[in-house]
Amino acid sequence: MIQFEKVTRSFQVGDQQVAALRNIDLSIAAGDYVSIMGPSGSGKSTLLNLLGLLDRPTSGIYRLDGGNVTDLNDEQQARVRSEKIGSPFNQRRIPSSEPKTREQTVGAGAYRYRCA
Repeated sequence: MIQFEKVTRSFQVGDQQVAALRNIDLSIAAGDYVSIMGPSGSGKSTLLNLLGLLDRPTSGIYRLDGGNVTDLNDEQQARVRSEKIGSPFNQRRIPSSEPKTREQTVGAGAYRYRCA
């Protein structure tokens, strides 16, 4: 089970604080298939980076299989990633000179979670 409770991710851009994600509540049960869609700049990559433990939320709680993974140190995050999270290449790694099928484009930014 993947759970976000009031997750926010903000970035400092010059003298402004920009919220890429704001107070996200999310629950994904084991075996669920989820599609994350939205226009450019809507926070899709930020959300995937948080889900994959490649980034940390500014605030809120991230639970994976019931355990709070929000404040794990780098070594603990790496262990959780190796045991529970898989990630195929991001679509940027698909050569741009080749035509892309819908499956290549949609599947390229996905993560696979091995939930208990």
